[in-house]
Amino acid sequence: MPDLALAFIGTDSDNAVFEGQGIDLFRRLSRTPGLRQRERFCVEVLASVLGSAPAIRRGFVAKLAEMAGWEVPPDIEQCQITLETERVIRDAKRIDLTVEIVRRSDSGPERLAAWAFEAKVDSGLNESLDTDENEEVRLRSQLDFYSEWLEDAFAKHTAGFVLGKRNLRAELPSNHRKLWYRLTWLGVAELLKSAGDHLDDSNYERVLVESYYSFVRDYIGGVNLMGESDFRIDDVLFLRALASAGYRAVETFDSLVSNLEECLQSSGLLTGGIKHQKWLLRRHRRSDLWATISDGNYPIIMVGVRSEDTPVLFVVIETDPRHPAKNHVMSVLAGTESGLNDRSQELRSKRGNHWPETKWCVDPEPEWWDLEANWPLEQLLSADAQTDKVRQLVSDALKVLSESGVVEEMRRL
Repeated sequence: MPDLALAFIGTDSDNAVFEGQGIDLFRRLSRTPGLRQRERFCVEVLASVLGSAPAIRRGFVAKLAEMAGWEVPPDIEQCQITLETERVIRDAKRIDLTVEIVRRSDSGPERLAAWAFEAKVDSGLNESLDTDENEEVRLRSQLDFYSEWLEDAFAKHTAGFVLGKRNLRAELPSNHRKLWYRLTWLGVAELLKSAGDHLDDSNYERVLVESYYSFVRDYIGGVNLMGESDFRIDDVLFLRALASAGYRAVETFDSLVSNLEECLQSSGLLTGGIKHQKWLLRRHRRSDLWATISDGNYPIIMVGVRSEDTPVLFVVIETDPRHPAKNHVMSVLAGTESGLNDRSQELRSKRGNHWPETKWCVDPEPEWWDLEANWPLEQLLSADAQTDKVRQLVSDALKVLSESGVVEEMRRL
């Protein structure tokens, strides 16, 4: 199981380069603490997604280039795309994010494009005092300074993008409306998401941008002010870990669950074929095997792992709350917990005191799941023979269900 510390370690992903402090997200978020934390947080997460997803990044660059009237070169995949956050320019001013596209050849580097991104969340564009060549003090838009950087970038194409919760066109100074383009955070997330439409559902880049889209929708693009939604470090952990180790970890967990198919098959409880739902990085955050245990579509039995809240290994009997069998299933399960737990304790005593305890629980407010036993995944994965231990726990749980007669009674509807 990968160390969560990997979430803060980046990768040099397919010609993407991070300048400055490097790609270590933790260090980048720790720079100049207290300075525009919300905007910086959002920019760092966006930069991390772009740096971690090469196919998405190329599609995103193509979409922005079309918006800005630049024809992307056919050899864009061989070009180096450099991302830098909090780029320091004159008078210690900082550009939130810069993207530079460079073609390298034997004749030397050729800077094809330089783009600047100014990020806003709950605020608008600001102005500051500046002294001109005649030493006269004047009030200037922050975009004036960023435009100067673009002019001095010596790139064939330059453009600026202002990101905000809303379209900031009305706030753009008239002299910048040809160079600077307006984007909303939700619009950027939608561009990234559409850039991954051609990828398979299981591709980690597609999962990554779908998760980023949810992040933006929940924390930035909603009707509430951003301050009313607390950031969770889990969001950043997930977005960064996925690119470096997450996809490999998902395959490992799916394989662990696949090994439980024999346990289900030999339990004598099934009436239908076994299906594997690989949803560990999707909305349900789980990987499970399931099959029907009666002649209808429900109830079903599921075994697998889920990562919501505390990650666990689980065995569940589930019935759609709208299904006619729901009330019958719940009446069968009423009062069965103690008997199931007593029998589970007998089996545990044969395994030794070190063996994880099994506790069955009937849902007191039945929605989908009816009966469940689960075990903290962290404890199981620390075992020397984790696959064998997981298989034995599930086999014992299925044996208890079979011996109890509850499944047979559910079929009497």
